[in-house]
Amino acid sequence: MDSGKGDIERKCTNCDISSNEGPCERCKQLPCCVACKRHLPSGCYANMTDRCQACNNRREKPQVHDSENEVVNKIDIKPGPEADSFQSFIASNGQEINNIVEQHLHQFRYVISTIYDN
Repeated sequence: MDSGKGDIERKCTNCDISSNEGPCERCKQLPCCVACKRHLPSGCYANMTDRCQACNNRREKPQVHDSENEVVNKIDIKPGPEADSFQSFIASNGQEINNIVEQHLHQFRYVISTIYDN
């Protein structure tokens, strides 16, 4: 805000209180998340990591990509020790795969899926 003297009121980039530079002194004392660069209280960090809980939750969500006006939802299913072949992976994770397909059918009303072996 202009006070009429040419001074511009600046705010802390982290908490929005008046400050002459980037983060205020209070915020500079807080830990900084490596992902979003916000200075947050210690309780906001996931299991004593350098990534805040919000960034950690975002990282664990399925990745959604937009490709030529088509929405693609990538879902990773980690193979267990018993999955030594593609067939055993499908057999041991069949229920989870069916649950994911059912969930997306309910949410998006259709599913086109491709299962492939890397």
